Amino acid sequence: MMVTTHMGCGFVAGFTLALILALLTGSPTILGLSGFLAVCGALGGFIPDIDRIEHLGPIRMTHRKTLHYPIGYGILALVLVYIGIILDVKCLFLASLFLGAWLHSFMDIFDDFYLDPDHGVYEHIRKKWIKPLRLIPFASQREWSLQSLCDVAAISISPFISGIYTLSGWILTALTYLVVWAASTFYEFKYTVPKRLAMINEALKTQQART
Repeated sequence: MMVTTHMGCGFVAGFTLALILALLTGSPTILGLSGFLAVCGALGGFIPDIDRIEHLGPIRMTHRKTLHYPIGYGILALVLVYIGIILDVKCLFLASLFLGAWLHSFMDIFDDFYLDPDHGVYEHIRKKWIKPLRLIPFASQREWSLQSLCDVAAISISPFISGIYTLSGWILTALTYLVVWAASTFYEFKYTVPKRLAMINEALKTQQART
């Protein structure tokens, strides 16, 4: 799925985490951090796709494997939420970050395949690839619909998001989405879409040759 969708969902997830924890604990402090948690969630939604670079100096990465943890990020987020409530509220920033990363990794299961039709997202605990469900293909009408729903959710919650410094919640939301949309849209259509289409066509040709 597109980076915009993942980061948008992470943004909403960060705020939702703050709201749920504030309701459960009765602490206004947590809800006051909602702006920071929302931004951390958006940044976390971007993290897994760093492995798109594939070659970072001596480091070799595989997309949807190296930094995609559909189970691990979720477990880590839950542990950090517990630590944040019991010991140090600052851990909630990391919890929100990993929550966004988990949501990204999990959502990629519903996407189309990347290189191999049997390889959706790598699951590190069982050391196996999860097959792509192909329910929300990359850059499809379904994904644009999902992105639109995420946009509407962000707009609806923006007045309730605690501001950061002098930025009110709705301004923070607008600026975050503007930056995410502009950067990811340029990247996706300039680099990812042509590369991905070529990879998919090549994979289909290879699969047809085998059969």
